[in-house]
Amino acid sequence: MKVRTRYAPSPTGYMHIGNLRTAIFEYLLAKKYNGDFILRIEDTDQEREVEGAVDFIYNTLDLCGFKIDEGPNNEKGYGPYIQSKRKAIYKEYALKLVEMGKAYYCFCSEEELTAMREKADARHKPFLYDGRCSRLSKEKIEENLTYDYLHSSEDNLWSILYLTGYLTRVRETDIQETIPDGTTALMIPNREIKDIFESTIIKWFNESTKRWNRTELFHAVWDGNSDRITDEMNKLLRKTISYHDYREDFYHAFLAGIFTGAGYVVESNKEHGEGRSDVIVYDSENGQLALFEVKYSSTLDQMKQSCKKALAQIDEKMYAKEFEDSYDKILCYGIAFFKKRCLVYLKN
Repeated sequence: MKVRTRYAPSPTGYMHIGNLRTAIFEYLLAKKYNGDFILRIEDTDQEREVEGAVDFIYNTLDLCGFKIDEGPNNEKGYGPYIQSKRKAIYKEYALKLVEMGKAYYCFCSEEELTAMREKADARHKPFLYDGRCSRLSKEKIEENLTYDYLHSSEDNLWSILYLTGYLTRVRETDIQETIPDGTTALMIPNREIKDIFESTIIKWFNESTKRWNRTELFHAVWDGNSDRITDEMNKLLRKTISYHDYREDFYHAFLAGIFTGAGYVVESNKEHGEGRSDVIVYDSENGQLALFEVKYSSTLDQMKQSCKKALAQIDEKMYAKEFEDSYDKILCYGIAFFKKRCLVYLKN
């Protein structure tokens, strides 16, 4: 039997003398028995990861003369050797354990667990999880695993996508925009995941909006009732996930998704006139078309001005002109968003 020792530092800080002492012990133990010394980067706590800490680990081990038999830079049959890249493996076996009855889904929120701890503290007893989720029925588990669960909390959605590897953390050196304190920038890691991500989010969004009767909104759009559209859109925004990086491109997708999910033909950012219109909704059966120009306001007070700016852009770029001979009714809307607020103006 071959001896294999593993050194698994976490890049939540720079490698120090205590870390090096552990590495030396494991390295010497492996070499004493002609075994292998394995390096694995334990980077699962990416919120606290220190920029440059991984390179510092590599450089320190190299400077001290370590010969790494297996690791991120010397992949063999047991990789990946970066922990965050092993999520798919762990997920596969976690699901197998659930199927075997050796593990169970837990849906307790952080708030619920905190409340349990506080009750234990009040009784001067150690906190022990009571295993309540292990007693859930199959029907209840399936209910909790639906998109309703994701919809109940923004943290639920992003945490699941992040922990299952559908999103990865953007390194600080790659972030080109300022993000709010206490938030983390995430990205889609590759094209394959992008396709899965898009289909997952679209399905979630459609399931979410199915619970909301959009008939009033659609009537308001085709009746030219901008006040009613404003009311209905605000209702949906309050029910839908809030985003930290409120940007125009999110609201484009939000608006297009409402109509796409109802079976309308929708175009987004397509060339029309002398520019690219944001969202166009076609109701060809009834010979009508709705054109939306979307603006994001930096303050609540600027929303009216943003709507006027959107309508002016529709005129200046002549977005609607090419449709005048094909549609009996063309409705042009300037729509402004500010976080979870919306304001809609109709072009007279």
